[in-house]
Amino acid sequence: MVISKTLSKLNLKELIGTEFENLINVKKIKEGEIIIDIPYNKLGAFYVLKGTLELVSYSKGGKEFYRYLTPGDIIGVGECFFEKNKNELEKKFGTEIHVLENSEVAYLPFFKLISLKIDNKDKILRKLIVMIVEEKEKESSHYLGKILNSDEEFIIKVLDQLKTVKTPSTKYLAKGLNMNIRNLQRILKKLEKMDIIKKDRGVISIKNLNKFDSYNKKLKDY
Repeated sequence: MVISKTLSKLNLKELIGTEFENLINVKKIKEGEIIIDIPYNKLGAFYVLKGTLELVSYSKGGKEFYRYLTPGDIIGVGECFFEKNKNELEKKFGTEIHVLENSEVAYLPFFKLISLKIDNKDKILRKLIVMIVEEKEKESSHYLGKILNSDEEFIIKVLDQLKTVKTPSTKYLAKGLNMNIRNLQRILKKLEKMDIIKKDRGVISIKNLNKFDSYNKKLKDY
């Protein structure tokens, strides 16, 4: 049931009831776990069913790039097909996924589609191409959002997406948002005083949705 619903949400109903459906692996992962270097061309694309995770990518120059993953997010579709053909210099230095709360994910081995006998395979592959483009667009949008928006606007965008952020410390959150810790502390304190957010034992959440929406609109109109 979970797997067929997942395929429906991904607009891949053509795969329900096929051999591919039996190849999908659903896994529960516990808060605090770290998944290192997912070999997408062996396990498959990584689709979030439940929970909140943090994707950390490392460049060869040592830079770290962060992005939160929530239910409905999928990564690694393109890598299922192209990772083997990449030049070593083009490959990422490393990727980690930090599990911020108990989560459930599905590995979809799209790389096996080529060898399977499935009706409407051309249609399915065209959908996957669209999925690859959407995935890269979402990733680029996230990183551009950090570059083009102020720190305060970026925090509001993150809260608007996640509603609740779990973090062991402000220092860790600042690192995750690629932000100066003092600036982050100042912004969070300001939002607390405005009754927009609340902090409780490592959890930052929206306290007053009306005030949050109003302030979010104000930032966008500014």
